[in-house]
Amino acid sequence: MEKFMTGSHPFGYSDHLVSALLDRFELTHTDHVLDPFCGAETTLVECMKRRVSAVGIDANPSGCFATRVKTNWKL
Repeated sequence: MEKFMTGSHPFGYSDHLVSALLDRFELTHTDHVLDPFCGAETTLVECMKRRVSAVGIDANPSGCFATRVKTNWKL
């Protein structure tokens, strides 16, 4: 598990781990994901890439702000 950890947050996971888990559970656009500690938003972004519905919650206001910025893909 250690090779999947990110450097900036002690409990964050890499996009490779999240992607592998989405593959393993065979999630598709008809599924829904809840990330109750979204922090660095990795799970939400990986779900967005696959068009899987996802909701993230975090108590840290700066984490919530970062998540809103990183998941706003409207250009």
